[in-house]
Amino acid sequence: MANFATEQLKRQRPRADAKYPHLVEHLTAQIRAGKLCPGDRLPTFVQLQAKFGVTPQTVNRAMIALEQDGLIVRRPGGGTFILDAPRPRAKGIIGLCGYGLRRSGSSSYWTHLLEVVRSGAEVSGSQILLLPHNVSDGWEKVDGVLISDLAIPYHCNLIPHLPLVCLFGNQEKRTSIVADEYSGLRQATEHLLVLGHRRIAYLHGQNQTNVPKRLKGYNDTLREAGITPRKSWLRSLSGKNDFGPQFLDAGRSGMAEWISDKGPKGWKEIGCTALLCHNDDTAIGALQALSKAGFKVPDDVSVIGFDGTQVGEYSSPRLTSIEMPLQQMGETAIQILQKQIGADEVLVEHHVLPTQLRVRQSTAAPPHH
Repeated sequence: MANFATEQLKRQRPRADAKYPHLVEHLTAQIRAGKLCPGDRLPTFVQLQAKFGVTPQTVNRAMIALEQDGLIVRRPGGGTFILDAPRPRAKGIIGLCGYGLRRSGSSSYWTHLLEVVRSGAEVSGSQILLLPHNVSDGWEKVDGVLISDLAIPYHCNLIPHLPLVCLFGNQEKRTSIVADEYSGLRQATEHLLVLGHRRIAYLHGQNQTNVPKRLKGYNDTLREAGITPRKSWLRSLSGKNDFGPQFLDAGRSGMAEWISDKGPKGWKEIGCTALLCHNDDTAIGALQALSKAGFKVPDDVSVIGFDGTQVGEYSSPRLTSIEMPLQQMGETAIQILQKQIGADEVLVEHHVLPTQLRVRQSTAAPPHH
């Protein structure tokens, strides 16, 4: 497709030599593909005339178009050169890449985030394009990208010059926006300690990148309270757990297995009176397993989720949870991405946003406290 400058010239002189758009498109493609690099000198007018069979006027019109698109600079007496890091004209499209975002209909967590991003994009006059999370097809159509999954390092290296914001993952050389998940687990653990719990279990994720930070928050808080964390208080989710329904199933089955375990690490043997869960879906699955086994929440066991999604309002009992700042994360991501798209270089910023404890009905003082 001819670029903007080419279209402008065509409208101005509709009967002129029609060969120059082809020359513009060819040279633009060479530049975008890296076959003509920043600082390279273009062939002379005579060479271009001979190669493409065009007139000097046609070559000159093509050079004007490339100049207007910011791709070349003409130096009198020195030749024509490719500009450093030429930037394509904005297309008005923002890409979203992430497994969770593509499965947003299966999880209130991702649905909420996607709605925030869409709203922010509309305010800025941009459209949203969902991109494949495991390939690079379609990335040439967008001005910038929000990434939110484990493929972050792959895509950051794949598109080094594209404006890009990473959600939920830190990349030293790319802008990132993350929640303070370490602090979130500290808040959850401290809440249970204040209620009087001293044996606090944690049903945590398995492969997610946020697991080490959360475990550290849990362990640090217990140790500061004079409590030595025990490995028997920890159990990781098993099976596939990438989005909502899978976490629900993993929480239900994981808690049921823990309850039925007759060994020294079984639920009844470890004597925990409170349970922290990887996210709200995991917590609701655990609530179902506890209820089926005859445990009352919060009379026998207090349960805390993580995410603070709307689903916690409809569980029975209503779920105490650590709320992720999804609204702020989505709004901040769009604002920063738009700023990067309008800049002459890829900017790098790192934001850590606070989480917040939402106390509902699934936590109370331990039995006989």
